[in-house]
Amino acid sequence: GTFIAKIMKVINFYLVCTLTVTLNIIMKMFVPHRENGHMLKFLEVKFGLNMTKNFTMNWLLCQESLQAPSQDFFLRLTQSSLLPFYILVLIICFLSMMQVIFRRIGGKSLKETITLEDGRIGGRPEIIYHVIHTILLGSLAMVIEGLKYLWTPYVCMLAAFGVCSPELWMTLFKWLRLRTVHPVLLALILSMAVPTIIGLSLWKEFFPRLMTELMELQEFYDPDTVEL
Repeated sequence: GTFIAKIMKVINFYLVCTLTVTLNIIMKMFVPHRENGHMLKFLEVKFGLNMTKNFTMNWLLCQESLQAPSQDFFLRLTQSSLLPFYILVLIICFLSMMQVIFRRIGGKSLKETITLEDGRIGGRPEIIYHVIHTILLGSLAMVIEGLKYLWTPYVCMLAAFGVCSPELWMTLFKWLRLRTVHPVLLALILSMAVPTIIGLSLWKEFFPRLMTELMELQEFYDPDTVEL
């Protein structure tokens, strides 16, 4: 009955979370992986799990791209309003995702088709995938600066999706139990107004600077190139 269904859901959740790790271990048992041993050693040394006197490992640890990102990187993301909105969207999506997971584990029935009025953005499979993916990439980017080039596009994508999504605002209004204004109407208005305000503020801040840089550009004249 209900107890068996809960056990099956827990087993299913466990298999989904550990399937990749299990397959990786099985592949390593049958396929030689000595070629990738230096990467594993580097990660062990990077996270302080091991010590080494190997010159290559110590040389890699000194590379700037393999260091933790500087404060200037986070300052630029904050000045462009990207990081605050990303954190807001990530928190709402993550909490909604955890809410849906605990409800399913608890045996509560949830509608398969999610509508805007449900305010359940964390119930969409693609949202769960991207939230987990961006958290993993973000965790690695906090340790290795070079991975910021993989994480930053995810930051832009998730933040843009969140502020333009009525479902995200509807999820927030459901938690706040907003009743003064119709939540669906307000969610639709915010999904259009917030991106517009952000775009205008960025245009006002960066457009004059961009035009100044373009005006300062000078034509490069090379006689040899012109003759060719």
